[in-house]
Amino acid sequence: MRFPQELQPVKTVLYWQTGLTLVAMIVGGLWVGAQGVVSAAIGGGITVFANAVYALAMFLGSRPQSAGAALTSLLRAEAIKLALVVVLLFLTLAFYKSIHHVVFFVTFFVTVLAFSSALMTGSGKTKQGSPDLDER
Repeated sequence: MRFPQELQPVKTVLYWQTGLTLVAMIVGGLWVGAQGVVSAAIGGGITVFANAVYALAMFLGSRPQSAGAALTSLLRAEAIKLALVVVLLFLTLAFYKSIHHVVFFVTFFVTVLAFSSALMTGSGKTKQGSPDLDER
């Protein structure tokens, strides 16, 4: 599947977060057992799902015609993502009593940190297709 150019950074972030979640599920499973697998899946899944919703909120609809409209769109998407994360964390902690808290929170925080790390890596090309300065 080919992603539009605007969604390439989002694709990178979601790939990183999904990969880290899978690694955490393996480690959690080896360390704690089935509860470790489930706890890591939920911890990483919250972040992956929230960022997917963020991307949809940012990129669906018409393109902003001004900097103010772009900022409004960004802030709206970020507010939706933050509210979704808070609600999902609350629901998980309130209703899933068998969660392994260490595995859950470590996976959650690692995938949250992966958001900025994945964005900083870039694709190696600028929008014009020229190499980044680091590659010259």
